[in-house]
Amino acid sequence: MRMTACHDDDVPDGDAPHDDRGPFGVVIAVAGAVLAAVTLDFGGPAPWTAILFGIVCAGLLVRAVPPGRIPLPLLLGSEIPLALATGGLFGLQPNPGLGILLYLFAAYVGGTYPPRLSVPLAVLLGGSVAAVDLLTGPRDPATLWIGVSATATVWAGIAGRARRERTRTLEQLVEQSARTAASEARSSALAERARIARELHDVLAHTLSGAGMQLELADALLEAGRTEDARAAVQRARGAIAGGVTEARDAVHALRGDTVDLPAALAALGEGPRETVDAEPVRLGEAATLAVLRVAQEAFTNARRHAPGAPIRAALRSGPDGAVLTVANGPGRVASPSPGSGMGLIGMRERAAEAHGALRAGPAPDGGWAVTLTVPTEETRT
Repeated sequence: MRMTACHDDDVPDGDAPHDDRGPFGVVIAVAGAVLAAVTLDFGGPAPWTAILFGIVCAGLLVRAVPPGRIPLPLLLGSEIPLALATGGLFGLQPNPGLGILLYLFAAYVGGTYPPRLSVPLAVLLGGSVAAVDLLTGPRDPATLWIGVSATATVWAGIAGRARRERTRTLEQLVEQSARTAASEARSSALAERARIARELHDVLAHTLSGAGMQLELADALLEAGRTEDARAAVQRARGAIAGGVTEARDAVHALRGDTVDLPAALAALGEGPRETVDAEPVRLGEAATLAVLRVAQEAFTNARRHAPGAPIRAALRSGPDGAVLTVANGPGRVASPSPGSGMGLIGMRERAAEAHGALRAGPAPDGGWAVTLTVPTEETRT
């Protein structure tokens, strides 16, 4: 059982009562009260002993009420008469039971209330002992000494309260750190999933789109009786699929963080006779290298899908602002409807953002389409 009362909503956490000592403190307090009852002399002519002892018992009963049942002002109000009654009893009839109550009272209020409340209560306790002892005539210096020394035990309770509050704070910090780590792990997992999804999209879209267009061309050529041309289209489709396998292998290497030969990878994108790639070596980080390769792949795929037969020119140069990739295609013949995934341009912009670069895509002056990606090089990053 906790020896506290409710925490009002208006009371800050630092000013609210706390007592984590469990039922042991109540047991000792009750034992002290029983011992005091046995040793007290209730037969005097004045009823003060019985009245003060009744106030003590009532105060201990209030402390025994479960937390949340008594408002904080009423709880604090019960501690004042309890301090006066306990100190007054000891001043009237010093005995071991009341001595225990004195020390327990000071330690209890120190461990339950903030110092601005517990210290005045402890001083009130010691002051009541001294006042009653002086009013009834000094008898034994030990009585006054016990009353004063009992007041000092409030600091033991204050130290215990501070220790418990630090423990609670550390536990909250550990819990918050665990929640933060779990949230960061989930964010990292989602980011990794998105990265893998983009890799799969870029590889599959580039490979399957090229192979699909060649197979459609082969089917049309077969209907026209152009068997040799159809065979060549099928061979090109087979080559696109083989290239896709290579690209998939490169994607796996990229996901593992392996080094990518960017000029060679870009040169492999130019498959047709009207497709040219001019890439000079540039020093790029892993994210920038992958962004350049995937944006180039997507740009080639889009050009072949939406402007079949048009010339495609790709170039990679190093400029003052970083490496610049340009993929432009001229106007081509009208393409048959071939809806894409809708993620191509979005994916290219995400690639650019991940590499701290910029992407521009739009119509070219010659009626075609141009995609320009600028990413920082190792030199411009430093």
